[in-house]
Amino acid sequence: MNAPTTAPAPTDRATAWLRRRLGRAVLLSYACALFVPGPGLWLRHTHALPLGPLIHLPVSAAPCLLSLVLFSAGLQVPVRELGHVLRRPSALLAGLVLHLAIPLLVIPPSRSRCTARLTPTAAAAWSPR
Repeated sequence: MNAPTTAPAPTDRATAWLRRRLGRAVLLSYACALFVPGPGLWLRHTHALPLGPLIHLPVSAAPCLLSLVLFSAGLQVPVRELGHVLRRPSALLAGLVLHLAIPLLVIPPSRSRCTARLTPTAAAAWSPR
């Protein structure tokens, strides 16, 4: 006996529609940025979002878009997998330790230690005024 076929979910249809057109959309956005750079240049700067008569919250587009991408990626994680991570957090803790430790290996030592190895002219240029 044949299993009944179900229609694809609306999200599946929307995803397929977007995948078919994503390459053209990216190409179109690059062409728009080439010929009309004003909106992109405007988005690069921080803007104040008024939250009342005295409070202005500084908002930048890049962190907002990054948070949107990460939030969307988080929605793709099945709840069952989240439970596995919470029961056995070793991979999560290893990722957190590496996330915190690697910048410490990459960031140069403090300025006083750096200027000791520079020539006097370079140290004078490096030191704060």
